[in-house]
Amino acid sequence: MDQESSEEEVQEVGIVSALASDQMESRVGKKLSEITTKKVIILVLVMLFSSMLFKSGSYLDEPDSYDYGLMLI
Repeated sequence: MDQESSEEEVQEVGIVSALASDQMESRVGKKLSEITTKKVIILVLVMLFSSMLFKSGSYLDEPDSYDYGLMLI
């Protein structure tokens, strides 16, 4: 009985170590993750700062209701 319990413990330890090794991040995965994170951050910053270029108020002077009323008179 003592030998059976030690065999079960060895099997459990083997399963736990196999699961732990599957969860470890490889160097390639880590590098790809870093590159993807950098690209996403740069893309978000570019979109944030370039949004000013795509607003119509930057290029067109749209009249408000007061100016529109004065133009009708």
